[in-house]
Amino acid sequence: MLECQSHISETKASCSFRVCLMDATESYGRPSLVFYPLKAPPYLPIRVHLHGWTQESLGEPRNEDYDFPWPDAGKTPSLDETAKFWSAYGLHRATCAGNPEILIVPLSRGHNDDHLTYLTSPEKFASYYMEIATGLSGMVPDSNEVHLSVHSGGGKILAQILDPDDSSIKRIKIFDGIYDAATSTRLNKWLARTHASRRELEVYSVTQATYLYSNAVTFNGVKSRDPVQPVAWTRNPTTSLRFEWVLDGSIDHYTIVPSRFADQGWNEE
Repeated sequence: MLECQSHISETKASCSFRVCLMDATESYGRPSLVFYPLKAPPYLPIRVHLHGWTQESLGEPRNEDYDFPWPDAGKTPSLDETAKFWSAYGLHRATCAGNPEILIVPLSRGHNDDHLTYLTSPEKFASYYMEIATGLSGMVPDSNEVHLSVHSGGGKILAQILDPDDSSIKRIKIFDGIYDAATSTRLNKWLARTHASRRELEVYSVTQATYLYSNAVTFNGVKSRDPVQPVAWTRNPTTSLRFEWVLDGSIDHYTIVPSRFADQGWNEE
């Protein structure tokens, strides 16, 4: 049953959103945050965000500016305790973007330990977000359009949960989160399924640790070019790939999320 604590904020004059804290479900043993706009079209795509924030073993936040302490493994954090985390990263802006989404954020202790434990297959991932979506009172999610976004270590989970043949997954955003060949290989397979309806992938890399594997993402067998400019685009009628490598250090591993979380000119020429 969805436990929804009203935490309404105005981010734009026309956009009010609600944050819900959901207890552990049958498919995911940790709580989740759910964001949805109070004024929106009747059907909205679902977006699941796997965040790479971490806590140290004694519950201290890894980065005090962005992470929140979660010291007790047997305790469910309150909505107020999570507020610093989600507001610092601007996660609520998914509800107020040009294309608003219902945002689901499974919380994870440690370095994505719970994501790795529970989201072990495409089937378990689908069970998780549908379990939450069916409990959203008053909202009607469009389960035929699912978006994904991942930050940091959350990218490793993509190799477990992404089914290249699942036509419901339309868009993926990756914030400095491709650390291994397994993730880039799975993304290449997903991009290659051009028989499916339009798919869009955005890859943002701001550290050397992710650049090599981020740049290994291909498009129709052609390696995405190493851009001289910060942004490179590749597109065809069914699939789009955006790769951004931030060269000047103006955005770091943490600030890339609030900088690029909501739509900013996607598909603009």
